[in-house]
Amino acid sequence: SETMSFYYDFIKSFILVLILFLFVTVLINVDFIKHFIWKSSNFFEDWRITIDFLRCNSLGLNIYNNETNSCLDYKMSYGRILLLIPYNESLFKLYYIYTPYLLIFTSIFLMHKIILPQTIVEWLIFLLCIFNPSTLLLYERGNIDLLIFCLVITCIYNRYYLLNWFIYFFISFVKIYPSFIFVNFFMEDMNRSKKKMVIFALFLFFYL
Repeated sequence: SETMSFYYDFIKSFILVLILFLFVTVLINVDFIKHFIWKSSNFFEDWRITIDFLRCNSLGLNIYNNETNSCLDYKMSYGRILLLIPYNESLFKLYYIYTPYLLIFTSIFLMHKIILPQTIVEWLIFLLCIFNPSTLLLYERGNIDLLIFCLVITCIYNRYYLLNWFIYFFISFVKIYPSFIFVNFFMEDMNRSKKKMVIFALFLFFYL
């Protein structure tokens, strides 16, 4: 039946993604990888810095001025909307350890969903998307762009438009370049009235 076929394909995809995720996890944790990427001294360094902003802000410190800040050696480099994410010490392991691995797994899953490799060329493209130096560096550093990538692709496939719009604004106020995703508003629902599209286009024009 179609239902059984769907679950069978999903399980196959999940197992494949899990195997690739485990392989990537081992790869970015070994010293050998430093011959191919600029490996940092601290694992998930970029991600740890991002969560440090949340942690230090929760202590009431000025994270935009490192001269008056005993918590950080660097200034906050993202939009203030990021600080809406709650932080307390009970979330330490979730934010610092588990979330980066979850983002890596999710990104591999989404790349597989986008490409759905069948031919040798498609498989080659899919594997190169994961095992190229730039992506491995992104994984090893846990850069916030990994989160943005996962959210952008989720918006493209998601049909809960209100959630999408919230994500559009969130990631655009965190870093300016993701604002391009607003273009998806004009394509996500082809039945949307032209009047609504014009109103949104004007709003977007004045926002940007």
